[in-house]
Amino acid sequence: MKLRTFPESETQRTAVHPCAHPRCDDGYGNRRLTTQTMCDHCRNHYRKQLDWLVLDYVTIKATLPAPTSSGEKVRRSARQSFGHPREWASDRAALIAQVFNEHEDALRETLALKPSMNPHGNEARLINDAHRFLTDHFTDLCQSPDSADIAESISELHHQNRSALGLTRLARRLPMPCPDCETVALVQSVGQIDCHSCGRVVKEDLYPLLTRMALDALIDEYDRARTDEETA
Repeated sequence: MKLRTFPESETQRTAVHPCAHPRCDDGYGNRRLTTQTMCDHCRNHYRKQLDWLVLDYVTIKATLPAPTSSGEKVRRSARQSFGHPREWASDRAALIAQVFNEHEDALRETLALKPSMNPHGNEARLINDAHRFLTDHFTDLCQSPDSADIAESISELHHQNRSALGLTRLARRLPMPCPDCETVALVQSVGQIDCHSCGRVVKEDLYPLLTRMALDALIDEYDRARTDEETA
């Protein structure tokens, strides 16, 4: 028996269009074609950048670095200067928290959800909650009307942070402890992370776990400080 077939409707056809990610490049100066809002390559890179931006925050809070000369120019105006590394670090950390919070609330509005409950004063918890929400709803994030603008702002802010922190080398020390020996001796190189204390090799797939561990430590530190202030 021959089954009946029906002409494919317009809604059933899958449209192919250029990737919406503003930095998509197929190697020939063109954006990759995709049936989604963003191509798989850009989605994977975008997802990693959310983790990298959290790692930028942890690095800044853990080390209170002085910005490099190129990094200072990113945020400095004619009337603004930073007299101490702590001032620059505080300003940059607050900016990262602000960006995460704004993008979380923008996506919540798109999904017709209530605005986020912002923990006043606790940047680490705000970033942790926003990062978790954006990654849990990552498909929605990539398909949202603001996806291209959000992706560009995340990419640009991470680029600015790396330049300001001087993290343009192929290898760099990470501010979080090794999951095995708990020594702060992790060094990132191409494709993996090595502990220079115990020799543990950590694949980059564990970045989300490491960043969450570092954020949890900052959250606990904030809560202990608040408790000490209240009991003093």
